Amino acid sequence: SLAAVGTAFGTGTTVQAGESEFRLPYNKWTHIVVTFDGNNPEAKWGLYSDGKPGLIADIDYSSAMAKPYPSTLFQVGLPASQQNPDQRSFCGKVDELMLFNEVLDAETVAALTLDGASSLHLPLDEAPGATVFRDASASQQQLVCGVKGCPVSGMAGRLNRAVLFDPASGPTVLVLPNSASNRFTSSFSVEAWVKPRTVSGRQRIVATAGAKSNNGWAFG
Repeated sequence: SLAAVGTAFGTGTTVQAGESEFRLPYNKWTHIVVTFDGNNPEAKWGLYSDGKPGLIADIDYSSAMAKPYPSTLFQVGLPASQQNPDQRSFCGKVDELMLFNEVLDAETVAALTLDGASSLHLPLDEAPGATVFRDASASQQQLVCGVKGCPVSGMAGRLNRAVLFDPASGPTVLVLPNSASNRFTSSFSVEAWVKPRTVSGRQRIVATAGAKSNNGWAFG
């Protein structure tokens, strides 16, 4: 059994969701990159798994408003969407998450390196029991635990340490206070190493959209 990978975005009034051909293998590190190009009217989303590009189906780009409406949130590991009952909370490890304020091309994705375009870089290398998580980009922001608690920090990661999200123990979330990172709507890319512990259904990994929101975007 493998976990489906997809994307979603809210226009402010509706939610568009789609699924890719990719499936995340159980308990294995996989490098995922998702890109959004607001200037491309036919194929706004791009998705790469371990450097391999793939397609996302079932997204309607015909509307002039077919782009994420600005949100006040940025979350890593989050409650299941109440707008889309097929969307579940991610269960597994996340490591080395980065957000860029541009669309990465295939060559850059294949040999991804941190540069000046990175708006957010979460090494997620904090020690066990951490409640604040460092942003290593030039923005130097901090993420904090959501009101329901923290993911498990200090776990063995793909690179150094990682955090573990386990919905069975509660809807733990990392939250970035309102900033430029949650207001990208025209062109952006998100990447992370992920290692699922369960692979049933589509699981949300990163989003600016709330559980009841028609705004923002999400992937996973």
